Amino acid sequence: GSSYSFSFTKQYGVLECSGSIWVPGQNVAPNTPTISAVLNADDSVSVTWGTTSLGTPSGTVKLYGDTNADPSTELASKTTTGNTTFTHTGLEPGATYHYKAYAYNSVGNKTSSIVSFVTLS
Repeated sequence: GSSYSFSFTKQYGVLECSGSIWVPGQNVAPNTPTISAVLNADDSVSVTWGTTSLGTPSGTVKLYGDTNADPSTELASKTTTGNTTFTHTGLEPGATYHYKAYAYNSVGNKTSSIVSFVTLS
């Protein structure tokens, strides 16, 4: 937001007024989240995800992952910026898993790219 000062003076009189006014900042959507993943073992993937800004008002980032091409199973959620690593265990051998991060607030939303892995057979 911004603060503005003002002053009024009456040209032929005694009236004088001064003060300041606060104008709140504009609301913005969160930044697009980033995501990366590493296959750890036959049944484990480590997914690193997050965003640099949750927007104004502050929002949430969620991690989704499953075998659907557009994953819809929520694996984790957070209300902080920066990257977090989630380890997805118990995966089916020889299956393709897809992951995405989704950031949102009351102004808008952004989705990361989708990363995919095929687990070892």
